[in-house]
Amino acid sequence: MSRSKNAGGNTPAYSLRAITTTDVFQMVRILRKLDIKSIFGNMDKNLLAAAEFKPPMKMEDGKPVPLPFEDWTEAQIEMQMKSEIATQQLGSYFLGALIDQIPSCEQEICKLLADSIGQDIDVIKNMSGVEFIMLLQRYIDRDEFKGFFTAAWRLLGKMDSRSVSSSMQSMASSLM
Repeated sequence: MSRSKNAGGNTPAYSLRAITTTDVFQMVRILRKLDIKSIFGNMDKNLLAAAEFKPPMKMEDGKPVPLPFEDWTEAQIEMQMKSEIATQQLGSYFLGALIDQIPSCEQEICKLLADSIGQDIDVIKNMSGVEFIMLLQRYIDRDEFKGFFTAAWRLLGKMDSRSVSSSMQSMASSLM
């Protein structure tokens, strides 16, 4: 597999192959070990509700369109600010809970990354911390991964297939 120096310095850049069915099963095992369902189930319901702010709309030509920000009321602006704060708090809770669980997934995460760059798991385990985090970040920044993540939430029953919760989308986007 291709390995070259990246533009930022001495950290080698590995080529990531496309996500495969095998990767999906590995990611599902990781999600199961992370106990994502419990993490979301334990989130503060009031914060979840506060994070669900939808921008005000107006009708134009019989169709709803976003109301320009300068036309928002003080109450709408306050609700939007509370929504942003709630989303940040939910994200912090989610990250904290994930950090607590990640050590239980070390082997699976290392294997997933090793397979994705065509290397032995020992290559991943012997990487510097910076190199590992950079590789992990590149892996999760891909659109393929984000698509998997959304589909996984639907399978776990945390997102309704007809409408994806805006707070969960916002939180997931801010984490990735």
